[in-house]
Amino acid sequence: KQMMLSVPEPLLGVVAQELLAGTIGSCAGMIVGQPLDTVKVLLQTRGALYSGVFDCFAQTLRWGGIRSLWTGLVPPLIANAPLSAILFGSYEHMLRILETNYPNRSVSNEISLTNMSVAGAWAGGVRAFVLTPVDLIKCRLQSAQSAERSHLGNRGSLSCARDIFLSRGVGGFFVGLWATFYRDSISYGFYFLTYESVKRKFTRRRQDDHDAVDYPHSTPSIPVRLFAGSLAGIAVWATTYPFDCIKSVIQTLPNDSNPKHRRIYHCVQMMYRKNGFRSFWIGFTPAIARSIPVNAVCLCVYEQLVTSFRQNR
Repeated sequence: KQMMLSVPEPLLGVVAQELLAGTIGSCAGMIVGQPLDTVKVLLQTRGALYSGVFDCFAQTLRWGGIRSLWTGLVPPLIANAPLSAILFGSYEHMLRILETNYPNRSVSNEISLTNMSVAGAWAGGVRAFVLTPVDLIKCRLQSAQSAERSHLGNRGSLSCARDIFLSRGVGGFFVGLWATFYRDSISYGFYFLTYESVKRKFTRRRQDDHDAVDYPHSTPSIPVRLFAGSLAGIAVWATTYPFDCIKSVIQTLPNDSNPKHRRIYHCVQMMYRKNGFRSFWIGFTPAIARSIPVNAVCLCVYEQLVTSFRQNR
């Protein structure tokens, strides 16, 4: 008889529902935050052209219209489903390993925040290997939305990918990999840690304010989830923003630039000589402004959908 590997149907349904929820939540966050992400990348890579955030907004609108603020959105939207699967799949897998070998649960039998943070760091690092080509194309398209490069016209994602392949081959799609790896492994460790810590804090306060019999498993409200997601986003950028600046500069260097400038150490030297420590924090304001709605919407939509799916099973 032919041997077949089977997975219980309910488990497949749960995985599919959580992947769908994560994909929809991430897409919602991307659409909301793309204009500020475009401004952030332009300030990081062509900051000398602008006097500030509002001037960057104005010039971008003047040269490319309102559509230019969403330039580079297509690649991450297309890659969103596999990226979400990799992130949450790697996170859950590592969390199970840690909980099996180092349970370290609290008195209330909650999963250890340390294990969540380590699992998040692992998931972010794994995700970086798939994210780098997507981020590279996005940043190059965004960086082209400036006055000095208006002659490039409205180049699309496929045209940009073709240029990268013709100039550097397959390896060209992984320019900026290690800066992305360091950024995401650190950031997602803080991301899951902050989000869960804030949720637990407010949930316990709600349980303390009411009879524990009435709130045995209090579920965080939507405002709590929005607030926790916002703080998680702020924590991410506050701890890893210099790596994001380095990544953006490396990924938007001309194809004929000195290869050593694509190494983190040499890029840091080049950036420091240009603007000092300020080079590593250019665009921080729009990044923080973007992170609040993006992470609030993404995590809130994700958890609301997961909760709805569970109630309808």
